[in-house]
Amino acid sequence: MTVRMNLTKQEYCVLNDLNEGLSVKAVAKNLDLSLHTVNGHMKSIYFKLNVKSRGQAQHKFNQYKTVVANDEKADRAAELAIANDEKADRAAELVIANDEKADRAAELVIAKGEKADRAAELVIANDEKADRAAELVIANDEKADRAAELVIANDEKADRAAELVIANDEKADRAAELVIANVQKTDRAAELVIANVEKAAHAAELESALLGKNSANKKAYQTESKFLACLNALALVRDNETGNHILRTQHYVKSLALRLKETGHYKKELSDEMIKLLFKAAPLHDIGKVGIPDSILLKPGKLNDEEWQVMKTHAAIGRAILATAEIETHGGSGVVTIAMQIAGEHHEKWDGSGYPSGLKGEAIALPARIMALADFFDALMSKRVYKAAWGFEDVVSEIVSQRGAHFDPLVVDAFMMEKAGFLAIHAKFKDD
Repeated sequence: MTVRMNLTKQEYCVLNDLNEGLSVKAVAKNLDLSLHTVNGHMKSIYFKLNVKSRGQAQHKFNQYKTVVANDEKADRAAELAIANDEKADRAAELVIANDEKADRAAELVIAKGEKADRAAELVIANDEKADRAAELVIANDEKADRAAELVIANDEKADRAAELVIANDEKADRAAELVIANVQKTDRAAELVIANVEKAAHAAELESALLGKNSANKKAYQTESKFLACLNALALVRDNETGNHILRTQHYVKSLALRLKETGHYKKELSDEMIKLLFKAAPLHDIGKVGIPDSILLKPGKLNDEEWQVMKTHAAIGRAILATAEIETHGGSGVVTIAMQIAGEHHEKWDGSGYPSGLKGEAIALPARIMALADFFDALMSKRVYKAAWGFEDVVSEIVSQRGAHFDPLVVDAFMMEKAGFLAIHAKFKDD
């Protein structure tokens, strides 16, 4: 049954008061109207509602209020039904999401199991790689022993320093203090390294004479090998990173160089001999840190702007040290030259925004461009006192985002093809 109300506002108020049981006089008083006006409104109400009495008008008014109330309830019921449908849909979505999370959790468990198996395989590597790693970290042959003697003087403190260099992390800081006590001794340390090079060359000549091996090439090779061993030992002592950082970056560099050669990029520059020299030179990329004060190098926290400017000088210091070494060894077989490029330019950026010289693009030596990505990857993957280690996928994403900005695009492409190998190297030589 449809009830239509086309009353004015005052007519509606009059009818509402009458419906409440008020008399005509009470309605007039309640609405502040005259009796004449109220009677006029009542006639209009009767006409519009097509009724002849007050009772009929009140009856129709009650019907109207009932219909309106029912319409409002119907609308509310519809709203509740829609809301319930939405809740049901959301509940279904949550059930599906939980199923997906459960599946993902299962995948992660399986993946972690596979990674654990792979890590075990990498930790227990073949004998040749294990022997090579031992040679790089702790010189276990006669040449390494001789190099250690040349870098660290033959007294009780030097013996103690050698023990501390090949010690656990807690004793590493003490070793650094014994080898190079403070900033004032840094220059002296550099002088001793050069002096030891001269001694190493003389020792190599004496050994060759005793053994009857007078080949000039062999002498140069022996001199250079001993000299590199000296510099490597010094770099390990003064580096604020771990020895495993040097091992990891050395293998990252070799992996990138081999992949670039395999894909036909820089094929002329990356001969087999060049890759061998690059592998030998990589550990010296941070040799310039011998010139950084302990208060900055060993600071247990993030550097401020002034300290960071001092830290950045290690690239130029490293180049200068190795430039002197190149003169002393008469160029050698090229390892020192490559090491000089790596030490001096591995913080340059492809877009020219790096340091110390702001070199751009291929003006940066290829060995330094390769070293830049290897060093960056290991820095992000490793925990520091001022930051947590990044996740592997986050590191990959960051390197890709720097393609053509920080890094040589072709080196980034090689990294993407070798990223699984990078992860394996990181696991094999992980920090204790």
